[in-house]
Amino acid sequence: MSEFRNRMIQDMKLAGLVEGTAREYLRAVRQLSDFYMIPPDRLTDRQVQDYILYVRDDLGVALGMFGPLLSGLKFFYLNTL
Repeated sequence: MSEFRNRMIQDMKLAGLVEGTAREYLRAVRQLSDFYMIPPDRLTDRQVQDYILYVRDDLGVALGMFGPLLSGLKFFYLNTL
């Protein structure tokens, strides 16, 4: 993921995101990739949606943690890819 990680870091700098937000966004993409053990650019829309639902419904992640996760994935797929 390092190519995408570097590209995402540059995109976040251009977007003016602060370091803490950038760190959370990177963590969201890394966790998604680790969950499937597939690079994030090779995941299908359905896999990403299933992961988001899994985190929200099965893990019951609190809104304070879920929001940055969702925003980080959105940023990656809409801005970086």
